[in-house]
Amino acid sequence: MPFPAHGEFSLRVDGRLLLAELTGPWNIELVDRYRVEVAPFVQQLAPDGPWGQIAICHRSVLAPQDALQALADGARVLAGQYHRVAMAYVLPPEVEGHGIMESVFARIYKGFQAVACFESLPPAREWAQTQIDAARGQT
Repeated sequence: MPFPAHGEFSLRVDGRLLLAELTGPWNIELVDRYRVEVAPFVQQLAPDGPWGQIAICHRSVLAPQDALQALADGARVLAGQYHRVAMAYVLPPEVEGHGIMESVFARIYKGFQAVACFESLPPAREWAQTQIDAARGQT
């Protein structure tokens, strides 16, 4: 019997960036719901080439192993088939898991996706846009 989804999220597109406001902790059921609800946004961004995503995290970024594995599996698909070139996490110091999850995210995305963690949105946005511009051949 599945558990109810823990955590919540909202999504919006800003230029070539998909912004996700995430409040955790979250579980596999939330990741599964996220996969369904993110699809129209990906379909909007992918046809025009490289794009990036920023996850703005609130309260907690902790998640069980099955949710992290689902995140990794989805990330491979987004990078490989849908042209996502950058994944940034905004992890303010007050977010539970700040300081722990940075290395977890580095492992999850290693070898196929540029990833970085920031304490606020402006540097995350700048970094993601730089990755997108580089992938589009713009400097």
